[in-house]
Amino acid sequence: MRQAGPDCDEIIAITPLDRREVWDIQVEEDHSYVSQGLIHHNSSDPNLQQLPTKSTVKRIYTSRWAAEDGGIISYDMSQIELRLIAAACGDESMVRAYWDGVDLHSLSMSKIFRRPYEECTKEYDEWLQHQGRDADSHKAKLQRKISKTINFLTGYGGGANGLQGTLAGDSVYFTIEQCEQFLEAFFDSYPTLRNYLSAYKRFIAENGVAISILGRVRVFEEVFSDDKGLVNKALRAGCNHLIQATASDMMLICLCVVEHLMRQEELESVLVSTVHDSMVIDFRNRQELPRVHEIVMSVLQNLPEVMQLWFGPDFDLSWMIVPFDGDGEVGKNYYDLRTIPKTGTIDWDALLDDHGSTKSKEEYQGGRDRALLGSQIKHSIDANVTA
Repeated sequence: MRQAGPDCDEIIAITPLDRREVWDIQVEEDHSYVSQGLIHHNSSDPNLQQLPTKSTVKRIYTSRWAAEDGGIISYDMSQIELRLIAAACGDESMVRAYWDGVDLHSLSMSKIFRRPYEECTKEYDEWLQHQGRDADSHKAKLQRKISKTINFLTGYGGGANGLQGTLAGDSVYFTIEQCEQFLEAFFDSYPTLRNYLSAYKRFIAENGVAISILGRVRVFEEVFSDDKGLVNKALRAGCNHLIQATASDMMLICLCVVEHLMRQEELESVLVSTVHDSMVIDFRNRQELPRVHEIVMSVLQNLPEVMQLWFGPDFDLSWMIVPFDGDGEVGKNYYDLRTIPKTGTIDWDALLDDHGSTKSKEEYQGGRDRALLGSQIKHSIDANVTA
C-alpha cells in the first residue's frame, strides 16, 4: 500500500489487485450523520449517493473480490416510511393492509379514484396491456403515480403545492385545485392519519420542536416567525422528521446488528456503505452469499425483536403495530443488480448471470429462527459490542 503524496491528499491509498490491472482506490469521503436536520449517513466530495439511477457509471463500483466470485448485495427496509406512518397514526385500514399483504399504493388508488382494488394492481395493468387497451392502461398508470406520490408525500408533510411540483417533475401536470381534490379524497379515506398529522403540526407549532418516534429532537424556531411561508415550511419539515429520523435510526441499528452477526460467524463479507435507507455489502464469494442474505433478511423482518434486544427488555414495542420487511438486490457490480425473490428457491447463479458454474440453490423461508437471532444479538450486546 502506497501513501498518496501532498498533491493528492484526498486519496488514502492505492493497491494493485491481481493481474487484471484493477486498482482499489480508497477515497476519503466527508461522512456526516446529519443533513438538513435529518440523521442520515451521507457522503460528499465525492457524493456516492446521487449517482444516476440508470447510468453505467455504477459499474465501476464492484467487489474487491470480483476476481474470486465476489459481488455486491444491497438491501433496504421495504416501504419503511409508509409502514412508520401507519404505525404512528394507527389508521386501521393502513395497518390491516400490511398484515393482509395488500399493496398500499393500490389501496390508496382504489380509495382516491373509487375503483375496485383488483383494478388498481400492477397485474391488472399488465392484463390491460395484453388486451391492447393502451388508453385504459395509461389512465391506470397515471392514477397509480398520483396515489403513490401522495402516499409518500404525506410522510414529508406536503400539501397541494408539493404534490403539484412533484408530479410536474415527472411531466405530469395538474392544477392546484385538482391536487387539493386528490388530497381531500386521500385524507377522507384515512381519517386517522389526517387527525394525527393535524395534531402533530399543532404540537410543533406550540413547542417549536419535532420529536421522532425514537425520541430524536429537532428544534424549529421558525414556527414562531411572522412569515407564514417559513412557518409552513417548518411544519412540513417537522412531519418529515417524525418519519425520516425514525427510519434512519432504525437503519443504523440494523447496520450494527448485521455487522456484529457477520463478524460472529467469521464471514469475510464486508458492510461497505449506506445509500439513503439501504445498506450495501461486498460479499466475499458465492458460498458466503446465502448466509449473508439470511442474516440481513432476518434482521429486517424481525425489527421489533431486534429493537428490544438492542435497547433492552424495557424498550416500548407498543407502537410497532405493523409487520416489517426488507428487499434485496444482488449483482457483480453496483449497476447490474437483480431483485432477490422473497419466496421459493433462490438461484444465486442465475441472478448473477453465471450459468457455467455449479448451481447453488437455497430454499428461502422468510427469515431465520427468531430465537437463534435473539441469542446471537444478545451475545453481541453481552460482549460489550456497542453501536
